[in-house]
Amino acid sequence: DGFTNGWGHIVADGSLANLEGLWYARNIKSLPFAMKAVDPTIVAGKTDWELSNMSTKEIMDLVEANGDKIDEIKAKSARGGKDLDKLGKWLVPQTKHYSWLKAADIIGIGLDQVIPVPVDSNYRMDINELEKIIRELASTETPILGVVGVVGSTEEGAVDGINEIAELRNKLVKEGIYFYFHIDAAYGGYGRAILLDEDNKLIPYKDLQSKFAEYNVFTEEENLVSEHTYNAYAAFPEAESVTIDPHKMGYIPYSAGGIAIQDMRMRDVISYFATYVFEKGADIPALLGAYILEGSKAGATAASVWAAHKTLPLNVTGYGKLVGASIEGARRFYNFLSGLEFKVGDKTMKS
Repeated sequence: DGFTNGWGHIVADGSLANLEGLWYARNIKSLPFAMKAVDPTIVAGKTDWELSNMSTKEIMDLVEANGDKIDEIKAKSARGGKDLDKLGKWLVPQTKHYSWLKAADIIGIGLDQVIPVPVDSNYRMDINELEKIIRELASTETPILGVVGVVGSTEEGAVDGINEIAELRNKLVKEGIYFYFHIDAAYGGYGRAILLDEDNKLIPYKDLQSKFAEYNVFTEEENLVSEHTYNAYAAFPEAESVTIDPHKMGYIPYSAGGIAIQDMRMRDVISYFATYVFEKGADIPALLGAYILEGSKAGATAASVWAAHKTLPLNVTGYGKLVGASIEGARRFYNFLSGLEFKVGDKTMKS
């Protein structure tokens, strides 16, 4: 279960994948204004506020329907430096990776547009605070460029309520408020494998324990996957883009990040074609370089990821067992430390 019409590729690391995610969001959200500049009839009757809150699908449908004008539209979009001040705020949890600040700087929206959302006692994005911030911004017609949900925060390993963010967006869209949704699962993305069956379909939560027992995912008869985490992973297909790093929980021994997008058509908003290399209309992967931030790619990295995924399928029969062993090992270490006392100088600390 995942993106049915999606696309993805390997990047050097999660920081570059996050940068690409913001690149997609910036360009897509600027397209309605570009369409208005090129041919107002395409978005006739829409105010600037309505243009700022068009869904990604609606925008991509219009791009597809006006393919003969796409180059002119793209030239009038954010990639041409236009309307950056109309794109709005980029909301990230306080547990964000520092690469998001670098991405905002490089992409040109600026650090002032990045708003940290408070987290709860479990270091997860506080959904009530997120809604409060969005509504306060909307009250002054300040657009929301996008929201980032983190799956596996760097310091705490926390999993944000991805399903709750998706549900909030579904509620707000009825009020005319829409935001791009990116999941930063650089660290925890591979954890989703533990929830997929042999056919790569999501296992119902009530059946997890029996499926874990069937494949010896855990050595003890215990389900170590909370319903919160399950629901978060189940909602991955709701996001426009996802960062996931094979060199983290994928255990790939090369520098390997990755990004996946929900709609293959999104590639066209960031594409560049070098006349000495690419020919429009050529088949992928011949055109890979036209749709990614990097140029030349290391073959060893791709071969390593491919070999690992062939050896360990991305479901409960393969990576799921590896992730399960990691979870169980971490739990045992936690239990071992629980209650222990440590002396540091003249201070005694209890874990």
